[in-house]
Formats: sequence, structure tokens, C-alpha cells
Amino acid sequence: MSESELPEHKTGGFKILEIVPEIIAAFQIIISPLLIGSIIGAVIYLTEPSPTRLLIGILIGILGLVIGIIWAVRQARHKGAAWFMSRTIASPELDEKPYDFKISYRFLSAEEGGRKTGPPFQGYRPDFVFAVDANENVKSPVAWMIHPIFADADGQVIENKTTAVAEEGIAYMRVIFREHKHLYIDKIKVGEKGYMIEGPYKVALCSIIEVY
Repeated sequence: MSESELPEHKTGGFKILEIVPEIIAAFQIIISPLLIGSIIGAVIYLTEPSPTRLLIGILIGILGLVIGIIWAVRQARHKGAAWFMSRTIASPELDEKPYDFKISYRFLSAEEGGRKTGPPFQGYRPDFVFAVDANENVKSPVAWMIHPIFADADGQVIENKTTAVAEEGIAYMRVIFREHKHLYIDKIKVGEKGYMIEGPYKVALCSIIEVY
């Protein structure tokens, strides 16, 4: 796969389809500490109601909200709130979903603008962009939650999650939100190119080599 077959490294802003999941995920992150703070505050007040305890309860609820906002902002700046939530809610049931296609990949080096920490571990959850979308709209291509399950040279899924995967190799790709698959199913075909992204940055070049 040549570098010229893919658009520039930085994909730019997000489209609506990407912004909405980010907003929803941010609210999900905020809600947890907010609920905990609100419950603690309610317990403090209800066990012995008084103006002082009411004030304390309200302050604890506000503290939970502030912690939630800070947490959501940090995750959004790191790899994205949606990425964080996809990792948080990952479950064995999710891992049992069928693979949708297989790719060959190559992670970009730090000098090429890729990951500064090198290849990731099994369980890595980047988003996926089809190169045809990026070529049509370089500034803001749509990214999808299609996650890789890395395999070894024999095509066997790598079970070890404590060792970095190879810089180049193959991976099985799994569509996470299957209700969205019809929006891009025509692009899932052998020879189609794309890349894995972290935020607005591409980190790996990909080519579809098999469709299931």
C-alpha cells in the first residue's frame, strides 16, 4: 500500500455522525460521578434533615458533577469519550460477535506521524476510516467504530494482551454498531483501503483482504 493512496495524516474536524457519539459518551462519563455524589448527598441530608446537611448534600452533588466534567474532558482530549466508553463497556458478548472482514495493516512510525509509543496491545480500539471517504472529503471523513482483533502470521487470534502486536500483519475487523453497517457495506470489499485513527490522526494503513 503506497502512502499516496491515502489522504493527509490529519483528518480534521468530525462530522455529525462522529460528534453525536462523542457527546453521548461524554454525558455517560459525567453521569456516573454525578449520580454517586447525588446519592451520597441525599443520604447525608435524609438521615437527619437540616439546612446545614442540605447544603453539604448539594455541594457533594456539585462536586460529583465537576469531577464528571473533568473526567469527560480528559478522555475527550486523550483518545475520545466514545473510545473510552467502548473500552469500558466491552464484554465477552461483544467479543463473540462475528468478524466482518480481514485486513492487512501497517502501523505508521512516529516519524511518519503515527503512534509515539509504538504498536498497541490486543484489545486496542481505534476507529476506522475508509480511504474512499477521506479522498472525497479530506477535511472531515467519517470514522466508524470498526475495531481490530489482531492475528499472528498463521491467522490465529493473538491471546496475549500484554505484548505489543506486530508493526505489520493481519487483523480481523468487527463492526461494533451493526445498525450502522448498511451505511458503508458497499465499501467493505477486497482491495478497499482505509486506516485506523486515534482522534483525528491516522495511525495505521489498512487494506481489506477478505470479507465474511
